[in-house]
Amino acid sequence: MIPFLLIYLSVFSSVQNVDPVPVVISKTGRVWMDRNLGAKRPAVHSKDSNAFGDLYQWGRSKDGHQLRSSKLQKGKSTSNRPSHANFIISPFLPHHWQSDTLSPKVWDVSNNPCPSGFGIPTKEEWLAEIESWEFRHAKGALKSTLKLSLAGSRGKKDGVIYDTGRMARYWSLDANGVEAFALDLDSSQAKISKHFKAGGFSIRCIRQ
Repeated sequence: MIPFLLIYLSVFSSVQNVDPVPVVISKTGRVWMDRNLGAKRPAVHSKDSNAFGDLYQWGRSKDGHQLRSSKLQKGKSTSNRPSHANFIISPFLPHHWQSDTLSPKVWDVSNNPCPSGFGIPTKEEWLAEIESWEFRHAKGALKSTLKLSLAGSRGKKDGVIYDTGRMARYWSLDANGVEAFALDLDSSQAKISKHFKAGGFSIRCIRQ
């Protein structure tokens, strides 16, 4: 009985660490968080403000900058982990919140904003989800198990939140130089595009 009990406790502990939040399984077989980071619930419709959640700059940790009410700051950070919780605006090219614009893999273990056991999806994982949807636009994203909302985005140059209820951008893990890839979503399309890293976009975490 003792060995069985130890195995049971070990498995239970492991499951608790991997699934700290509600999850869903998509048509691709992957396990995702059931809501955006910072959201109160999965979307019940595309314009559901309770499902919008936070807006992250690419590569930054959960340090407070992602809150829609966070203050703005000029002046780039010299590290991957700024010493403040402000959204860093970048009016000029290459529109990065870091002074080292080519810093590699800045979304690593040390600053991953997702819960334990989860991480930022790759662009290939986003593409697989798009391919699995009935409609390849916002309607399909909402009808899928992911229930993606049109959460808007935050401007890289001015920190203004644009187009809530009209469009959304969801970061991927992948970058290409000074830009990174994201899912662009609105009523007419769902596609992967490149964006400058100072923009504030949604995050939906996937189990690693």
